[in-house]
Amino acid sequence: MDLRGEVAEAIRRGADYLFSNQLPNSCWYSDLQISPSSLSDYVTLCRVLNVDLRSKKDSIIQYYSERQNPNGSWSSALESQDGTISSTAEVFLSLRILGLSSGSPSLSKAGNYISKQGGLSSSSVHILTRIKCALFGLVSWNAVPTIPAELVLLPSQLPLLLDTSSTWRRSVWIPLLVIYHHRPVFPLPDEVVLNAPKSMGSLKSWGIDDPPRRLPSLDVLMKHGLCFKSFFLVARDFLFRIYENHKVEFLREHARKKCIDWILEHGEDVEDLKSSDAVSSMLYTTLAMTLESDGVDSSHVHKTIQALHACRWPWDEDSSGCKIRPSVLSVWDTALASFSLLECGWDPDDGRVNRALRWLLDRRLQFKDGDWKARRPQSTSEGCSERYPDVDITAAVLLCLFKHESFAAIGSVPIERAVRWCTRVQNSDGGWAASHAENGCLFHNETHSESGRSTPDVTGHVLEALGFYLRSEVSKNHSKSLRKRAYYACQRGIINLRLSQDAQGLWFGRGDAHCIYGTMNALCGLASLGVRGPEFVVSRALGCLRRSQNGDGGWGEHGKSTPSQTAWALLGLLNYLPAEDSTIEHGIRWLLDSQTQAGRRYSDCGSLDFAVPISGTCRRSTWNECHLYMYSHLCRHYYPMIVLGRFMQL
Repeated sequence: MDLRGEVAEAIRRGADYLFSNQLPNSCWYSDLQISPSSLSDYVTLCRVLNVDLRSKKDSIIQYYSERQNPNGSWSSALESQDGTISSTAEVFLSLRILGLSSGSPSLSKAGNYISKQGGLSSSSVHILTRIKCALFGLVSWNAVPTIPAELVLLPSQLPLLLDTSSTWRRSVWIPLLVIYHHRPVFPLPDEVVLNAPKSMGSLKSWGIDDPPRRLPSLDVLMKHGLCFKSFFLVARDFLFRIYENHKVEFLREHARKKCIDWILEHGEDVEDLKSSDAVSSMLYTTLAMTLESDGVDSSHVHKTIQALHACRWPWDEDSSGCKIRPSVLSVWDTALASFSLLECGWDPDDGRVNRALRWLLDRRLQFKDGDWKARRPQSTSEGCSERYPDVDITAAVLLCLFKHESFAAIGSVPIERAVRWCTRVQNSDGGWAASHAENGCLFHNETHSESGRSTPDVTGHVLEALGFYLRSEVSKNHSKSLRKRAYYACQRGIINLRLSQDAQGLWFGRGDAHCIYGTMNALCGLASLGVRGPEFVVSRALGCLRRSQNGDGGWGEHGKSTPSQTAWALLGLLNYLPAEDSTIEHGIRWLLDSQTQAGRRYSDCGSLDFAVPISGTCRRSTWNECHLYMYSHLCRHYYPMIVLGRFMQL
């Protein structure tokens, strides 16, 4: 069988696998995992709420044990062997809460690692780790940067908190304002306190002889050096501490009430909590509500406990133990799964595909108000996501609809509104962020939150969708002003990509991670708008991708080839190289070999927000422990399907 015949057979098996994983409501969503430290939020919240974890203890310990690095650490990014002190400290705390002896081999190694890194007094320990430790009295609240509740009262023009933060970040920061006011200390389980030896591996021996003497401002100087950011952060903390010691009581009471009003306004019922970006925001939101209201007997806390159990993901064939589902990305998975089938030439009249597209149209969000409007008050949202409008997900849905002419016609009005919204949330630098405009304040990157800065991966994805829109028949039925607006937004986006390309020709994704994914989206966006291959910005990226191909034909940012990262590289190359190119053929062969007879693909460590080093001549991808890195199991299936479909079209 020739290569194209093998590709056609692989497409058939891949489609069968995707349809076998389609849910009864016609959507797709897969196990979405983040780093092992995310489970610590679940354990911490259960301890605060006195939720019994004895039945889950063994599976949680097993999950942690399987992911511990040889040096005793745990990583912020899945599959990375580079541990961080923050992640390790959080996992250590969780295991001790569960009653695991500090003398156990895993905790002994973890304790040694923490000690070698300087303990919790190290400047590498970020704010949320210190807060978790302060909640259990392991460090003083004085070791935590001051965050007065009055920040919620400041004008939105100041780059300090609310309107310069993403939705995810606000859901953490607003409750933290209340928590810092109360500065609670919860007791650890009796057996942990009684059995804690005075060894280096115990909870109170993490290299912090006298935490209160450690000023956060010194940590800032040690971490960032002498620069404007250090000056800003030190001055901010100094002024905040002065105010905290001389706070005005009626202002503090008003600020706390406004924080609680914000939490209640953005409150969710149990079903919403099950499908939200759950555990991290649930931890701090529930703590704030508990401290301000009637304690653990409140209705909000009962809803949280119900949602906590829904966040546990069932065991799968690749691993064992207890995992936490941090979020549900069913719109994203459904859009890309449907797009992959249509790109492969699947019958658009297939009822399974039609029902999935109908499901997508029903997920569109129409919000007249929302946090995102702070920077774009004249806009009305027609974005797509689970709960909040998301630019990246909206672009994925638009691409899917454009591939199906019937649904593009049916969704003409929603498409028009979605395109208008995407153009209005474009940043002033010409790029796009995931969900908000002009929310790129770098001074908030001290927490586990995605930044609102423009990123090449999102920018490229939106440009690809807008390029499809400008060429589609649907756009001809829309106003000239909208088409003109979309055209000029694309020109500004192209300029942004040209300026954001690094010296070696790569573009990086969110969290300065995944250079292959960022480069793929950038190249797809440029190709969709007719930017030709001879242009230097394109030729440099193509050359870098070709040089970084592994000997087996695949790509992998950590060296070993993986299906998703190979697919990303090929998607970028296929925009400009012919199907007969040896690089393309070698990569396609690798993808075919990575597929099982059942149609699924082997284990993959590439995902939408996971960073690992890249091999070859490309610059190494870096990752920031202040970001959340996620792993979607379905991404290793639908991205290769898109590649095989586009290969067959050439």
